[in-house]
Amino acid sequence: MNSTETMVADNLRCLQQGLRLLTEIGDALYRGEAHSHLGSGIGPHLRHTLDHYASLLAGLPSGKIDYDARERNPRLERDREFARQQFEHVIAGLQQLTAPPDLPLTVKVDSGSHDDDANWSRSTLKREMQNLVSHTIHHYAIIAILLRAQGWEPGEEFGVAPSTLNYRKSLPACAP
Repeated sequence: MNSTETMVADNLRCLQQGLRLLTEIGDALYRGEAHSHLGSGIGPHLRHTLDHYASLLAGLPSGKIDYDARERNPRLERDREFARQQFEHVIAGLQQLTAPPDLPLTVKVDSGSHDDDANWSRSTLKREMQNLVSHTIHHYAIIAILLRAQGWEPGEEFGVAPSTLNYRKSLPACAP
């Protein structure tokens, strides 16, 4: 596998986890209807991660990724079927990605500065793909907490970084 295929595969694994989750949970759990006291529900976190992937895919042709210009479609937060379709759309977009990992990009993330130019940084496609994996896993970890608080187990690998999973596998098994 070349570098582009590897970085795409890493992101696809994350996205497939989210897609699998959407097929396993019900609408009420997705929307967090029964537990609104928990704050942000599962839907907003999945919408947020999809928005970041959509920002990357939308900005690639120009080489300018503006993570602040996300769509933030509230339908994604409430409609599991629509969210599933958006996951599949993003997955298809990544599967078609052929750009080299060292493709230079200019990236914007609002850091609170009032100087718009200060919010743009130089990056590469590989770095942004690495960031998307980390960002997605971070939100999946929050989703896992929300699900467990509602009595639903997402699985021990959901929301856990690959490096942590590898570390856990390297530990000797505990004897009873």
